[in-house]
Amino acid sequence: EVHSVLSSTNEAVAEEIRSSLDFLSATTNGLVLGQCYYTGGSSSTSGLIETIGRVTGMQMERFNPFLKVKANGKKFSPEYLEQISSF
Repeated sequence: EVHSVLSSTNEAVAEEIRSSLDFLSATTNGLVLGQCYYTGGSSSTSGLIETIGRVTGMQMERFNPFLKVKANGKKFSPEYLEQISSF
């Protein structure tokens, strides 16, 4: 049952994003986006990113906000930065 609820929620979210992209295209002389970068806690929701990619037809690519950040190795390990990169 949890899978069913998650799946229908993912579909609803993806349809909202598709509607927003359609509006963008309609108000910008047909601008079409082909790729989307994502980050944040919700991006870890099972099946969400795949559903958004399928519904919108966009290539989805994870964005790591810490990729070029030089962190103090004594305070933040590379493993920790990788762990929190999706938040």
